[in-house]
Amino acid sequence: NAPDVLPQATSVMNWVEGERLANGINVTVADGKFKLRAVGQANFTVDVVGYYRLHEAVKLVQSGPQPQPQDTPPPAVTGTFTPLAAPVRAFEQVVQPGNGTVASGVVVDLGKDKTGAPIPGVDMTKVNAVVYNLTEADGTASGHLRVQPYSATPGALTPTSALNWFGQGDVVANSSVVRPGDDGKVVIYSGSAREAKVMVDIQGYFVTDGSGLRYFPIDPVRTFDSRVGPEAGIVSHPAKATVISNEIDENGNIYEWDVIPSNAKAIAFNLTEVAGTTRDHFRAFPTGDTPPQASLINWPSAGHNRANASMLGVDVTPDGSKISLFSPGQGAHAVVDVLGYFSAPIG
Repeated sequence: NAPDVLPQATSVMNWVEGERLANGINVTVADGKFKLRAVGQANFTVDVVGYYRLHEAVKLVQSGPQPQPQDTPPPAVTGTFTPLAAPVRAFEQVVQPGNGTVASGVVVDLGKDKTGAPIPGVDMTKVNAVVYNLTEADGTASGHLRVQPYSATPGALTPTSALNWFGQGDVVANSSVVRPGDDGKVVIYSGSAREAKVMVDIQGYFVTDGSGLRYFPIDPVRTFDSRVGPEAGIVSHPAKATVISNEIDENGNIYEWDVIPSNAKAIAFNLTEVAGTTRDHFRAFPTGDTPPQASLINWPSAGHNRANASMLGVDVTPDGSKISLFSPGQGAHAVVDVLGYFSAPIG
């Protein structure tokens, strides 16, 4: 490429005036710090749900109120990542407003699909964290959802939120990681004044036996943008398999080859929807022509550029690593920024 052509800048969150949104991302730190840069002006809060250590797997910290200095901190636990072959919907129902207690939330089993059947190949006795996508739809008032490990003897309600929405009719999603509680379950608490439909989709699991994949962070890179380049065009249906191995420039041409190596089996990434014209959603999955029922990113109408970060298995092909994107409606433009990849089982 010409020396004056630069790689595309990456983003992790988009909003319009008045919105309150959340996005759970993997971020590389230096001396325990990272930088936030906003194009515009807004207030931010940052909640930490876990961390990775050099040469080790993921460490998940306990959700909920943190211990006082005189208390013994909860033990940290390790795990390696196992993505599902395709995301699975574990929960879908209307959730009533909470009353400020954990007991007023709903309990969700993260080892089963929404029919109550066990998710194939998942041994919850070896799972210490779950990668999930949380979606709210059709709320009639602004609100938020909180997610924390389930306990047969409920404690305090976690002060952190996992999803926020603004006003009547909003539909929004956010992915995150949670440590399952007793019997592989979590509690979802609604902070809205009115009921809302809630969906939980499972992307993958962190397991304790070392059989999963290690995480390798990279500087964020843009690997796909349907607005530019030889494959420019709205992403809708049928499903579109997109190569996410190479960094692209502002014109959609390859700026650097193989930033995601061929031995990567999963990625941490941020998906952004741009220029949708009506209410719709994207589904993201590793491979195949048949999309799962689980969605990853939702938008309520035109004028909402939404972003959602998650972790997902990839399809390794001779042309490079791919993920597939699908919209059941009129679709939108899609942008993929890769934050890191998973590879090499420990053992």
